[in-house]
Amino acid sequence: QLEDQEHGPYESRINQIIELDEERRASHQRHVRFREKLKKLFDKKVTPRAFSVGDL
Repeated sequence: QLEDQEHGPYESRINQIIELDEERRASHQRHVRFREKLKKLFDKKVTPRAFSVGDL
């Protein structure tokens, strides 16, 4: 609140937007790492198969 009085509402809002963008980027990075980890676990359990025409 003290910062709002010193810098004004516009600068405070800009800082909030910057912080929000930084948190969004960090969240996206966590999501990407989670998906990569999940893919590794899935790929570890999957057995490769070869399919030929007419197998269905």
